[in-house]
Amino acid sequence: MSAEWRKILISGSNAHVAAITASVMGAISEDTEVVFRHSSTGRFFSSGSDFNVKYTSSNGGQLYLDNIGLTTYNISASGTPNNVQDNSQILFWHPSHGGLQATSSLFYDADTNQIQFIDGTFSGSFTGDGSGLTGVVGTLPNPLTNANGIISSSGEDFSYNGTDAVTVTVYTASNGGLEFSGGGLKLASSLAGAGLYFPSASTNNYSTMSINLAPNSGLDTGSSGLTINSNIAGDGLAYSIGVLSVDLATNSGLTLAGSSPNGELRLVSTLPGDGLQWADAGQYDELEIDPSFVVTSSATVTFKTGSTNILLTSDGTAVPGGFEANLIDNPTFTYDLNTTLTGDFTFQGDLYVEGNFTVTGSLVSASFETENLNIADQFILLNSGSNTGDGGFIVSQGSGNGAFMFYDSDAQRWGVSVDNVAVTTTNLSVTGSNATALVTTKITSDPEATVLVSTPTFGSNDSDKQGQLIITTAPATNESSVYIYA
Repeated sequence: MSAEWRKILISGSNAHVAAITASVMGAISEDTEVVFRHSSTGRFFSSGSDFNVKYTSSNGGQLYLDNIGLTTYNISASGTPNNVQDNSQILFWHPSHGGLQATSSLFYDADTNQIQFIDGTFSGSFTGDGSGLTGVVGTLPNPLTNANGIISSSGEDFSYNGTDAVTVTVYTASNGGLEFSGGGLKLASSLAGAGLYFPSASTNNYSTMSINLAPNSGLDTGSSGLTINSNIAGDGLAYSIGVLSVDLATNSGLTLAGSSPNGELRLVSTLPGDGLQWADAGQYDELEIDPSFVVTSSATVTFKTGSTNILLTSDGTAVPGGFEANLIDNPTFTYDLNTTLTGDFTFQGDLYVEGNFTVTGSLVSASFETENLNIADQFILLNSGSNTGDGGFIVSQGSGNGAFMFYDSDAQRWGVSVDNVAVTTTNLSVTGSNATALVTTKITSDPEATVLVSTPTFGSNDSDKQGQLIITTAPATNESSVYIYA
């Protein structure tokens, strides 16, 4: 049979087959569960585990309902069931044991469309906000009694058992610093004294008291009480934990000589550098040039290079591989780089080439090791030297072997190989023992008739073309949209 496009059956789609053969079809046995088929979707489903329709061969081949608490096989109903009427009793059904059971207390009230609890008793706990409860009278298990600062509306000791209405008052002591405002307690406005005030008294807020500090007093408030304001420090002064000190910049060349509080500023003894020294030992008020570092007319400096890639020029005396000059004459030095470099180079940092990077000669033995290879071109051109034959990518697995992703030019098909193919291999076949062709999928809006006569994208003959897929976005109603060339 020659290869052609064949439809793949997927879930929910119709199937066109030449014939269906079933080798075993068992007889219907006792308590077999009935399976239903939906008339529109064609899907099959059972009735479920809690409410089953089953078949009984022992009672005339009838269907019966299981797990509903009934003892007979036959259920019949005629007419239309009545609607729920006023005072209809509530029935309960147990999902595991079956059976219907009524209570003597739950009834339906048609006027309010609610369930009522009539002539019954209630035990257990009740939860909720109680907003709908009215006319409930009870005795508190723990009555409220008087305490310090609490009196009743009659001025007597306060007690409350939950039956009579009573007014509760908080009793404040004379000159206690507390008074009522807006139905609640607050600090008395007269509580603040010398140096203290309420910062929000204008808004009747007496929740915070503040210390009244005079302007520019240099004081501030902290978690531990009064402190010196940190803004008291100025240029060259530092403030830390209540102490002012001279603020010296890092490496300023200044230090404090002597102990506090009589310390004085002076230059640090380490201030002189190369070519400088103190004029008088132990005195730090005068610097002079160190004569051992002075360049004179009799001293010359020679600059040399051991590489022909670097060019050194100056207005001094030329020497082999460089030049020499007196620095006191202010010579001009010029460093240049040959346009053609020779020798081996190692770049330990990053190398940026802003122009074209062209390598002439053979790169057969070239090795590039990188953690992240970024190539700006959209496509990488391989096999540019031979232009024909197989080509692709190799993932090395060590010992001279690797896994290939390759293009088989004979079969005109892409393929992959196992991971033990020699990396020196130049020809691979998608039908070889150590490789296989990639499965490709084409998405099309063509109808089935066009798909069936179309030619697969890859492959030079029928055997090379097999295994390719086509998915159409325009299948016939309830038909599969997937085709395979086989």
